Amino acid sequence: MVDFSFISEEYIKCVSDKSRIYMIENYLKTFDLQKGKDVQFKLFPRQKDLICDIRDNRRVITLKPRQAGITTTVAAFITCQIVLANPDSPETVLIVGRDLKLSQNLLDKIEKFLRQIPRWFWGDDYFSPDPKNQKNKKDIFVTHNKQMLELFNGCKVYAVSSGPN
Repeated sequence: MVDFSFISEEYIKCVSDKSRIYMIENYLKTFDLQKGKDVQFKLFPRQKDLICDIRDNRRVITLKPRQAGITTTVAAFITCQIVLANPDSPETVLIVGRDLKLSQNLLDKIEKFLRQIPRWFWGDDYFSPDPKNQKNKKDIFVTHNKQMLELFNGCKVYAVSSGPN
C-alpha cells in the first residue's frame, strides 16, 4: 500500500531544499570502493559547501584533488535539478570535457542517478501504486544515448568535447 501523505511530504521536502542535499542524501546511492557496493550517498562537508556554492552562484570554479567525489556530487546535484525542474522552464545542461569520454562519464553518472529516483517523483503516468503495473508505465527518457539525455519534462543534458575529437 502506498502512503500518499508520505510521498507528498517527501516531495515538498525535496522541492523546498534548493541545495538538493536532502534529496541526494535520501534518494541517491553511490558506489563505496571500500565496501564494494552501493551505499546511501552521504555528502562530506566540503561537498555540501560546493553544492551551496553552485546553488548560489552562476559561475563556480573549484580546485580539487583527484578522488574528492566532486564529479559524483555534481552529477547528483544536476540529477536533482532536472528531476524537480518546472516543465514550463526545463533545464538544459551542457557537459564539456577535455575529451568526449570524460563528458560521457558524467552523463552516464547522471543517467544512473535518474534511474534511482523513485517513480512517484515523475507523476501518475510514470508511477502506479500497484507494483505489478510498473512495467506498463512510461519511460522517463525521450532520448537516451551516449551524448544526450532528454527527459519527458523537457530537460536535456548534452555531453561534448572541448577538443577536436
